[in-house]
Amino acid sequence: MIETCILGDVHLDKLRKYWPNANALQLNSYRKTIRLNKQRGIEHFFIAGDVADGIRDSTNNAMRLTEDGQCEFLKFLMDVDGTCNLHIILGNHDWAEQGSHSLQVFIEMQKLGMFKTIRFYPEPEVVNIDGVHINFLPFPHRAPTDKADAAVAHYEVDGTVSDSGRIIKFKESRNDDYGIPYMQGHLHTKQKNGRHHYGGTLYQTSFGESLPKGYAMARIGRGRFAWKFVPHEPPFKLENLHIYEKGDLAKLVNDPLHLFKLFVADDVRVPDNLLEKYPNIVNKLDFSSEEELAELEQAEFALENMQIEVNADDYLPDFFKSYGATEKQTQRAFQILAEYRGK
Repeated sequence: MIETCILGDVHLDKLRKYWPNANALQLNSYRKTIRLNKQRGIEHFFIAGDVADGIRDSTNNAMRLTEDGQCEFLKFLMDVDGTCNLHIILGNHDWAEQGSHSLQVFIEMQKLGMFKTIRFYPEPEVVNIDGVHINFLPFPHRAPTDKADAAVAHYEVDGTVSDSGRIIKFKESRNDDYGIPYMQGHLHTKQKNGRHHYGGTLYQTSFGESLPKGYAMARIGRGRFAWKFVPHEPPFKLENLHIYEKGDLAKLVNDPLHLFKLFVADDVRVPDNLLEKYPNIVNKLDFSSEEELAELEQAEFALENMQIEVNADDYLPDFFKSYGATEKQTQRAFQILAEYRGK
């Protein structure tokens, strides 16, 4: 039996547009959570993907972490290395178009023996932790690759709640129940769907993400699994504030770590100096109906979460290989894919 702490997506670099020191703020939340649970006797911690957010440089080339992101993440790793066992899988945001990913330099450090108790998983692997078998499944892997008591993965399933609050529905039904409990990243909202358990994230990464924030604890044994959500006070807040009448403006606070987007009913007159008085208002939008308000919020969320498109062809060969496919079978799979795309 082991007890673990599952930490959701990090998304380094995404929030530096709001706070220059956002990477440090974010990783301090991870330090605090690990330190607190170490005091409770927890030895194993899982980061379930998306260390990076995924950005482009000035020439529009894909890059996964800025220099600041790499430096802050390295400081974090060196702080926790040797104090706990930290297991990290790749998420969808970690991959780049060329097939490279955000953790390559850190994996090279791992290969050189520079970490004592930190382990990265760019490929599926089953690890025996104190007699309990955990299948680490980096994106895009879903199905277990060997016998295991539980899995750590990074994807959504049908019927889960997206970060924007909408229910995720797939066009084609598929069975994601693999007979063992899954501890998942990717979705930032705490929830449980069948055997899939999402602890969410330690903080918001977008306006519109719901509160509370936190992480998950799991007790895992042979045929036994218990899971719970633990609330965590985020280091900053991103709030969509609806202004239906002038009195709603009293909900504003002048705090540089509490940012607001104002959605103002078009019959409400706001003071001319409002943005000057509250420099932590990042945007103000007017709406005339509840339908327009919902559309504005969804549009703002989509704009904020634009990301690099991942080319699945880059990692499909490795994915097929992990299931034992021969080179000939892989070539045939790409022929079938080409025929399908040509329809």
